[in-house]
Amino acid sequence: METNQFKALTHLSLKFREANDQSLKQYLAVRLAEERASNEKLRQRIDGLEDHLSAKNSDLERASMDLHKLQSDRDKTVEQLLLDEQKKLNELKETSFEREKAMQREFDSQKKELTSYYESNIKELQNKLERALKENSDLTNIK
Repeated sequence: METNQFKALTHLSLKFREANDQSLKQYLAVRLAEERASNEKLRQRIDGLEDHLSAKNSDLERASMDLHKLQSDRDKTVEQLLLDEQKKLNELKETSFEREKAMQREFDSQKKELTSYYESNIKELQNKLERALKENSDLTNIK
């Protein structure tokens, strides 16, 4: 590094060795073999990762199908439960309506019986009253 008042310079110095054809070929052959070995390792790693990815994709697809099936089963179960509850509700409404109709008929029947009973009592009492008034008037006329 050269330093002076104005600037600082960094020098890079490379020393080249003179090579002959044989040593250069040998060096390049070693480097080529290293690169090929590295390339093969990377290919094997890529193949392994691709296999792993395929397995994971298959697992994901199976899990997605299972999830879809479970959701479908759940939806069917919920729908069936809703239908069952609706059916029970309709049955309860129907029995309640039938009970109401039966009670209404019973009430109407009792009302009719009581009405006829009281009407006959009223007529009977009116007849007694008329007889009593007639007897009273007859007795009043005799006096």
